Amino acid sequence: ILATDSCIRHGLNIAPLSRNTVKTLKTILPPQASLNNPIDLIADAQHEQYEATLKEILKDKNVHSSIIILTATSFTNVDKIADSIVKTTKKFQKPVLCSFLGVYDVSTGIEILEENGIPSYRFPESAARVLSEMTKFNLWLNRPKTGVKKFSVNKARAKKIIDSVKKEGRLFLLEHESYEVLKAYQFPLVKSSLARTKTEAANAAQKIGFPVVLKIASPDILHKFDFGGVKLNLKNKNEVREAYQEILENITSKKPKAKIRGVLVEEMASPGKEIILGMSRDPQFGPILMFGLGGIYVEVLEDVSFRLAPIRERTADMMIAKTKTHKILEGFRGEPPYDIKAVAECLKRLSQLVTDLEEIKELDINPLFVYERGKGCAIVDARIILGSRKAQAI
Repeated sequence: ILATDSCIRHGLNIAPLSRNTVKTLKTILPPQASLNNPIDLIADAQHEQYEATLKEILKDKNVHSSIIILTATSFTNVDKIADSIVKTTKKFQKPVLCSFLGVYDVSTGIEILEENGIPSYRFPESAARVLSEMTKFNLWLNRPKTGVKKFSVNKARAKKIIDSVKKEGRLFLLEHESYEVLKAYQFPLVKSSLARTKTEAANAAQKIGFPVVLKIASPDILHKFDFGGVKLNLKNKNEVREAYQEILENITSKKPKAKIRGVLVEEMASPGKEIILGMSRDPQFGPILMFGLGGIYVEVLEDVSFRLAPIRERTADMMIAKTKTHKILEGFRGEPPYDIKAVAECLKRLSQLVTDLEEIKELDINPLFVYERGKGCAIVDARIILGSRKAQAI
């Protein structure tokens, strides 16, 4: 019973035996034996019954694998039972795991099993866990083969931006530069424009549509909020002009030597479910993609999944499904389902981007606002850090 519960707990299905199998087992086993799965051969079963029963079970098309539990008694011939299991298992291409246990010595039987490639575990629960992992691995090996999707992108444009940043001696992109790289790969971005005067900022805001956000653009300021470099929810041109001036005064006061490239005028995106997408380039394994719950709780909850890039079509879906965030995106406690398909596409575009441009060492998109199913998503903030193009050899 404990082994059956463990199988179910680890995601294994208890196979229903066919009528022919049950009919044959009735001729093999005594009346007091249980013919339902799990089958109970009772304590005095001999090796002939083990062999015949295992043969019928493995012949059954409903059965894909088997766990044999032997609790030895004083009249159990452990070695003969082990030999029978080995003999029968060799006739079928189905995994068989064992758990030989009891107060009597079963070590010689375990040796026979293991010498013939049949694992035996001290506890049935361990066998169930291992069989579950074997099953998952087999499903993964036999998963539908899909290629790596290639999007139509402007790689040359993204490369040009990165090269210009490197020529300045910088190893990080400003936010508007990160947006331009992502735009070249057709990520869903909020509307934005870099302004160098308050008049330019007001006109850009008018074109983008109110409300807007203003953010300082400076290679000397990474944490914009700390220096008063961000103004939110600006509703008209006058507010934009005033906010632009306030940002410049804040920077001049708090960091007077900072080089100012301008102020980024950005669409104030409608709130959505916050997701984080990221990449870190390992010197040996290459780009490692990340997906998880975004916003301010990402480091606390740590609900993330990782995959090596490039990823295949289904891998993006698997990355999302592996997290608890997936349940939220499917719709939780009355909330509508969110656009998981749009998130998966962003992951695939990210995979192509970081595979194409080896100079990118780290990339964070946080948050990515995800909207209701069919309404897409929008990148609200992004960070790109550069490194050496050449990866170290393994």
